[in-house]
Amino acid sequence: MTTATPAGIGTYLPLCHRLEAWTGMDCRPFFYAGEPRRLEIAAALESLLESGELDRYVPGQRYFWGYPVP
Repeated sequence: MTTATPAGIGTYLPLCHRLEAWTGMDCRPFFYAGEPRRLEIAAALESLLESGELDRYVPGQRYFWGYPVP
């Protein structure tokens, strides 16, 4: 019998690096003692979606810390 283990830091860290690089969002509160804080992550992403901040990003355009890369 196998049990499913929740995704660890290895799953979330690359995604946080991308989000941080694209938007400039501080993702440090997403982790504590090497473990992902799933509620913090969900709350921050929900807030980002509801804020309308993502509307300024153009699909296909590359961004670094929220600024378009030529």
